[in-house]
Amino acid sequence: MKNLKVGTRVYHWLNMAKIGTIISFKKDPKNNMWLTEGTPSTTLLAIVEFDDGSTAQYPPGDLFKEDNG
Repeated sequence: MKNLKVGTRVYHWLNMAKIGTIISFKKDPKNNMWLTEGTPSTTLLAIVEFDDGSTAQYPPGDLFKEDNG
């Protein structure tokens, strides 16, 4: 699992040139997943604020940490 937290600089894998900062996480109740045996699981979303001022919500699995190298 990736160690993403608030304040981490990230980019979405489909748009690597657009880098932003995670400002919060939220659970998305409308996208519940039902697993085997009927166990519900909520979807977690990371809210990212990009350098151009726009914001977007992504699943944490779609984000990668900015490479500072």
